[in-house]
Amino acid sequence: MSETSQTPDTTQLTAYQAYQKNIRQAETLQEEVMRGAREGENVYQLLLKTAQAVSLMTGSTVFADQIETAIKALYGEAMGIPAALEIELSQTEERLERIRQAEAACAELEYKQPMLNAIRAHEHRIAELKERMNTGG
Repeated sequence: MSETSQTPDTTQLTAYQAYQKNIRQAETLQEEVMRGAREGENVYQLLLKTAQAVSLMTGSTVFADQIETAIKALYGEAMGIPAALEIELSQTEERLERIRQAEAACAELEYKQPMLNAIRAHEHRIAELKERMNTGG
């Protein structure tokens, strides 16, 4: 047997490492889902974590993305269920924080105005979501 046939191909090794990383992440998500179910976490968040775990195990992010889009569109936007609106609120607040940090660090005036516009749009959307959550949809 030649020495090259005994060592794994770099591509195979990289794929194996990615697969192992996905398994670890999926196991972490499974633990979070179990803990969240016991502690009364938002069921829509639990469903998203479950979909993310499935996506990691199948190697396809499409499934989790489709579930998230459906939850936000149907249960959040269309039905106004506060627990589903909470998902978009959390994501919008996280994006707003990143934009604010980028704007504060930005020295170029030509980039500041679009960032300030994005900050105002995110603040407006956050206010809308909070209002809908407070009024029950």
